[in-house]
Amino acid sequence: MGYCCLDVESIAQMSDDVNQIWQNRIIKRSREKIGQFIRNKYNPKSHPRIQQERLRAVLDKFGQVGEIYVWQSERNNGQWTIFDGHAREQLDPGHEWDIAWTSLTDSEVDELVLYYDPLAALARQEADQTAALMAGLDVQERVLREMLEEQAQSLGFAFGGNGQGTGEPDEVELDRAEELLSKWGVATGDIWEAGRHRVVCGDSSDGQILALATKGQMPKLTLTDPPYGISVVKGLRRRQKHARHRRCRAYGGCYAL
Repeated sequence: MGYCCLDVESIAQMSDDVNQIWQNRIIKRSREKIGQFIRNKYNPKSHPRIQQERLRAVLDKFGQVGEIYVWQSERNNGQWTIFDGHAREQLDPGHEWDIAWTSLTDSEVDELVLYYDPLAALARQEADQTAALMAGLDVQERVLREMLEEQAQSLGFAFGGNGQGTGEPDEVELDRAEELLSKWGVATGDIWEAGRHRVVCGDSSDGQILALATKGQMPKLTLTDPPYGISVVKGLRRRQKHARHRRCRAYGGCYAL
């Protein structure tokens, strides 16, 4: 294994390069009523009632822990416009918030909003750590309790109905695989039929298994649940038939004929 060193001058240069790339676009901060700022009419996000209700519950319990981002919009005749904070503005336009005034432009905001929330959504929530945080947690607010119950269910454990977390993830008994296989005698290629429905035991990327499941027909619809946040491309329906067939084989799932 080789090693190398960087002198102080090189490290300083690297730091300068990062600072130049990651420019601070916040030009000032102040405390203002959020209602004085214009809503971004090109904002691609909407804020349904359930989000508003849950946001209010979080604010009622914890108060303000965040700020509103605005920029001076040329297309709004130079008026300062909300970039991030529309849901909070909708809750109470007369409420004061910490405002971060930025030097962003209209075109930059139009592009940045397409990355802002999707980036945060890419974070993966770990079941064990979440269960540990919820264990013994006493939550009496109905709206907040519902949020925790939904999180727990999506991660495979229960949040207590009395408002207290159990912190007990479901155990996956992988060490019983051989025992269960011996008991039920399931083998690759086995088929179960229930009316028009067919379930096949096998690897969905295997063409022979796919042929068993579909009886050689071309699937018209695929319902998939791939791991690790992989999403099915919405443009799938616009692809040619052979490309669509390949993607069905790659992801697997349920096929509608």
